[in-house]
Amino acid sequence: MIGVSNRQGRVIMMLRAARKLVALVALLLSTNAYCFIDPPTFTPTNPVAGEEVSINVRFGVCDGYLSQAPTVVRSGSTVEITYATVTNTFCNLPPATRTTSIGLFAAGTYAIVVKRNNVLDQPPIVSTVGTYSLVVQQGAVATPVPSSSLGFLIGLTFGLALFALLVRRRARFRVDLGTAN
Repeated sequence: MIGVSNRQGRVIMMLRAARKLVALVALLLSTNAYCFIDPPTFTPTNPVAGEEVSINVRFGVCDGYLSQAPTVVRSGSTVEITYATVTNTFCNLPPATRTTSIGLFAAGTYAIVVKRNNVLDQPPIVSTVGTYSLVVQQGAVATPVPSSSLGFLIGLTFGLALFALLVRRRARFRVDLGTAN
């Protein structure tokens, strides 16, 4: 190196090597940020009219949902669910699933809009995670099942009458035997 003493040249080379070593160590120790919010699932999977429906949202690593109850707003065939969330800078939150009851539904198709309100942002930012479809089927119609046919009831009546007649005759026969002595 021109204009630099031998000793200064060695120091500069060591600093460059140390810089490269620090960059290599930082690269090896760095982790990927796997922040995610999966599409929700519904419980039960195939709901029928009048059945309680819950939504399950899986999230984690950088995104966390607060323990407070989400806001659920129903308007016609649209249901908006807004979760209070935080974004963790260190991305060390464990994956978790949040289950929220969204109520009873009549048969039909509903649009479920999932939103997140990042409460750490100033002002808080509400963003839509996604819009999902929920199809609620008509429940099975209860139909009366006959437990006995007319023929069975007539046969049962004759059978009971015959049984009563036999019991009566048997009782009379015993009485007759008892008086013969």
